[in-house]
Amino acid sequence: MLALLVLALTLITVLGTRELSQREEDRMVPGGPGTVEAPERLRSLSEAGDARFLSVITYRPDGQTGASYMVGAGTPEFERLARVCASAKPVAGVSDESFENLIIFAFGQGDTLDLPYSAEHNLIMLNDQAYQPAADLAPLIVDLELKFS
Repeated sequence: MLALLVLALTLITVLGTRELSQREEDRMVPGGPGTVEAPERLRSLSEAGDARFLSVITYRPDGQTGASYMVGAGTPEFERLARVCASAKPVAGVSDESFENLIIFAFGQGDTLDLPYSAEHNLIMLNDQAYQPAADLAPLIVDLELKFS
């Protein structure tokens, strides 16, 4: 009888430990059964200066990537682009069909502020809303091109 009781307690302990171990593994897997996904955080233009770095991606008329530039926070180029984007004002009645470039402010761990940019109209888009930057972005992007060419 004692042997049966010891066997039962051993089985309960082993199975309980295995179940606990499996739950811990599930929590480590993104999207696993024990994981609680955080809601996506929407960034605002005013937060552009808080990013760790920014990337500018330009596209050629045929749709192929033309060039890509990346600058870190604290550089003069970053500060100018962040300031101009952060102070942009909303513009009504603009579609995003002519937005051929992309400015990305990266905050870390996949958290970004993606701004399609139209050089032709000097506009950026955020969440289906067009914004007029406080100054022309084209010369600032040309500065990046010159710095890295």
